[in-house]
Amino acid sequence: MTKTEWVLCILTAVFVIGGIMVSGGTSTEVGVPSHHTVEPGETYWTIARKYWPNDHAGERAFVLRELNGIEPGHLQPGDVVHLREAE
Repeated sequence: MTKTEWVLCILTAVFVIGGIMVSGGTSTEVGVPSHHTVEPGETYWTIARKYWPNDHAGERAFVLRELNGIEPGHLQPGDVVHLREAE
């Protein structure tokens, strides 16, 4: 392997690892449960910010809505919101 190829391999590894760390990972991260029980005043947005504070809350809220099939205005205290698809 030439010096140039070696440098390119190292740079690629750094960018890949850095990208994973910056992206916030996935919902299977340690600390993110499979579901959440809705408390008074919570919305998909507040739930998304609770579990994924470094991600775009609007995008996570949309995913939660699609995953659970409950319209945003219909979330009630005690509802169980799934945070990830069944594994």
